[in-house]
Amino acid sequence: MPLVLIRLPPGTKDPPDLPALIADLDALLARRERIVIAMDLTGAAPDAGRRKATVDWLKKNQAALERYVVAFALVAPSAFHRGLFVATQWFVKMPNPVEVFGDLSSALAWSHEKMHAAGLRPASPRKR
Repeated sequence: MPLVLIRLPPGTKDPPDLPALIADLDALLARRERIVIAMDLTGAAPDAGRRKATVDWLKKNQAALERYVVAFALVAPSAFHRGLFVATQWFVKMPNPVEVFGDLSSALAWSHEKMHAAGLRPASPRKR
């Protein structure tokens, strides 16, 4: 906190556990603290069910996302991932600002800039 990095562990072949991820995000929003989120989709292979669940969650939590998410960086390494992200934005407004990157290091550099611009102080890293 205040920078939240969401990514698949290297070498992961299985899709992420979406219910667990949603529970973690719900817990973050329940803290009512301003955060910057960086999500790395490298290696992800989302399906229609996961996309629908994600859009439903984003719609349900739109007010909290707008209030607490200072910035959102997405690592979308392929045209496929970028297309899915654009399609998601047709259904729900994403927290502002939102930026899409091809690699994690660029996304993290941008996220740190946004975090500092918002006056948020980094905490010690914690893994889940």
